[in-house]
Amino acid sequence: MSKKNAIRRYEITVLRNLNVNFLSYLAHGILSQIGFRLVNAPTFVPAYLLILSGGSNLLVGLALFCQGLGQAVTPLYGANLISNRKIVGPIAIKIGFIMRINILFIGLAGLYLPNEITLIFVIFLLGLFGLAEGMQGVIFNYLTSKILPVARRGSLMGFRNFVGGLSASMFALFIGDYLVGNQDKLEGYSYSFIIAFFISIFGLFALGLIREPAPPEIGEKQSFLRQLKAISFFLTKDANFRFFFWARAVATLGKMTLPFYVLYAGQEVGFPGYFLGVLTFFFYAIEYFFEFGVGSNCRFSRVSSSFFKFYHTLDALDLSLFFLCIFCHFNRSFFTCRSISLRFRKLV
Repeated sequence: MSKKNAIRRYEITVLRNLNVNFLSYLAHGILSQIGFRLVNAPTFVPAYLLILSGGSNLLVGLALFCQGLGQAVTPLYGANLISNRKIVGPIAIKIGFIMRINILFIGLAGLYLPNEITLIFVIFLLGLFGLAEGMQGVIFNYLTSKILPVARRGSLMGFRNFVGGLSASMFALFIGDYLVGNQDKLEGYSYSFIIAFFISIFGLFALGLIREPAPPEIGEKQSFLRQLKAISFFLTKDANFRFFFWARAVATLGKMTLPFYVLYAGQEVGFPGYFLGVLTFFFYAIEYFFEFGVGSNCRFSRVSSSFFKFYHTLDALDLSLFFLCIFCHFNRSFFTCRSISLRFRKLV
């Protein structure tokens, strides 16, 4: 069979399985993001760490550093792991389970261990979570590129992230009001993480239902050092990639401050569960509404002008979120609202 015919058969297979694959992909997004967004949101975990550490911002920063470091060092290894594999779904399921089991252990530690040991254990588990998340990001993005055709990838990914983010936002409201708000503080957080684990574990079952096509050709197995040299080549020779690399790096540096904005606001108004739930709800709900709008109006070859028009509405969102916080009886919340808007601006 010629290479052209093999590619055509691959494209037909992708289109034939698109409905089944997207439903599984959507279910995975709805169920899995509940657990992942709870850990990655700059609200619940920083507040939980601040309580465990007795108010130490240094220890909160150390825990978030361990998680971020893990996310940074493993993507290259994940790419090397799948570079010569036709099927990557089983690896994605295994690493996804490792991510989820860390969430379960974080919850169990808060129930059965003293606060000092729990703090050390949570810092360690966040580092492991970051290591697995860094690999999973690469592997899952590659899997997504295989099951979604390029012409519809933006809109389908945008819809999946929007619905998944909305489900995570609703879950944050629930746990903030009914668990963290009504239980003893540490117990409420622990039950939240345990429930998030059991919900997100069903996302793995949905991921297992995806009919992953085998590509007509794959790359050769490369050593890890050779891949590092390839990155150096792209940074020096490809101007577009270099600009994207530095823009992403600077945006990520700005993102690092978000948890401390929340902690600052929490020190002013306290850390009631309802406060954290509402803050997380709007943090993710508006972000994914924005992402859905961009994903539905963008193609991978160009960016729609509606993206830039939407950017100019962010100042209005600052004001609307400010009045929303007043309505929810959260005094001194403007600083917090500005931190949410910074989350959106980093996408531009």
